[in-house]
Amino acid sequence: MNHRLLGLALPVAISIACGDSGMGPTTSGVETVEVTLADDAIEVGQFDTATAIARDANGNQLVIDHVTWSSNFPGVASIFPNGQINGINQGNADIIAVIDGRAGSHRITVSRPAVIINEMFADGDLGDGWVELYNPTGSPIDLAGWELRPSETGPTAYFIPAGVTIAAGGYAVVDEATLGFPLAVNGTFVLLSKYRILSDVFAWINETPGKSDGRCPDGGQFVELARPTRNAANAC
Repeated sequence: MNHRLLGLALPVAISIACGDSGMGPTTSGVETVEVTLADDAIEVGQFDTATAIARDANGNQLVIDHVTWSSNFPGVASIFPNGQINGINQGNADIIAVIDGRAGSHRITVSRPAVIINEMFADGDLGDGWVELYNPTGSPIDLAGWELRPSETGPTAYFIPAGVTIAAGGYAVVDEATLGFPLAVNGTFVLLSKYRILSDVFAWINETPGKSDGRCPDGGQFVELARPTRNAANAC
């Protein structure tokens, strides 16, 4: 007997690996953008760093290729493409990050340097003069790197060393001998922050030996004081 082999179509079970949802792996889009700053408050001239995180609808952090940065007030705080912020002027600004069409923001506050010249004892050619600085804020301020100068330009300057802090509502005095430049009968005194931003300036003429000029009251307008008040509240 002749036998023929018949080709039969047999059912084949195929196993497909799926995710927990029963569907293949998918890539979620950006749902939210979070912006954080290294510091929420900076001074004029200070730099800061912004960081952006993208999350999907489930809150998972996504890998991102590009962030577009901007500031709603670049005249207050500008930002470079790499996320570096520069404090430009006093005020508030929103730092904005855009990723795949989604935006997030974080507010930054920029302030002027707070320390001021509070009293000047320029004792002519006697060489025993001094300058008193004043902190009108409610927080201590690190004075390391601040500059004291006889003019806004030129090579002459005294840099306050590390470890010098002025207390909240407190004073700091620098002697003429330490400055390295004279406090003569006529002169100008310039105070720059550690970011080389003008904090205060005072000019005087025909200073009377033994007298001092100071703000009355502390932080107010300059007048000739009743007597020198080194490292203390001014005698108005």
